[in-house]
Order: sequence, then C-alpha cells, then structure tokens
Amino acid sequence: MTGLLYHLEKGEEFLGRAVRPGRALVVSEESHAQWADRLEHLPIGPHVELLARPFRGRPTIDEWNALMDQALAMRERSAKATRFIRLLRAHGLIDKIDRTHRYLLTDTDPPRSPRYSPPAAPTPSI
Repeated sequence: MTGLLYHLEKGEEFLGRAVRPGRALVVSEESHAQWADRLEHLPIGPHVELLARPFRGRPTIDEWNALMDQALAMRERSAKATRFIRLLRAHGLIDKIDRTHRYLLTDTDPPRSPRYSPPAAPTPSI
C-alpha cells in the first residue's frame, strides 16, 4: 500500500497503471510503530494522513459513522487551506519553496486592485 500512496502524490504510474494525483486518509488497525517502520523505508509525504487504531475495539456503526464525519470535515478543512494558498500565490504574497511543501512570504508589496486606490494625501495650501 505504501508504494501506491507514494505515487499518489505526483500522479506517477504504479505497477503499470496510471495514477491521478491526490490525497489519502489511511485508517488502519496496525499500530503507529508498525507504520513508522514501514514509512522509514518508503516515506509517503504530506498528501497522506494516517489514523492508526482509531478505535479501542471493534467499532459500532455509530462510531464508524462518526469517524467518517470526522474524515469529511478534515477534507473540507484541507480544501479550504488549498484554496487559500492558491489565492495567496495568485496575488504574489507567497512563493513556494522548490521541492518542498513549504512557502515563504514575498518581500514585495501586494498589488493594488485597479478598482481601489487609496486617496491621495491633501496638498498643503500656502
């Protein structure tokens, strides 16, 4: 599974099949320690979130539905953050750091909208 998750980030071919870029939430009965060992050999990146052993025992239908509601809320927050980052980049307020998932604030002033310009300072009369 880690191989597929790794290729999901950039949408690279996996086992001869096309993979579209995307994000994933992995819900696993395996422990964090087992996943840590696995991810040490093949890191999968920030496009994957892991919920290891989210239940103490076998979940009820209500517990499982609550987890799915939580997963949907996580997805909505992620989508909002992505839209906000795209907006900041489009306005030249942040730049992406190459080969990372990090951004830096730009040193330039934000561009002014042509519909709004601040009022000119009054000219002193002599």
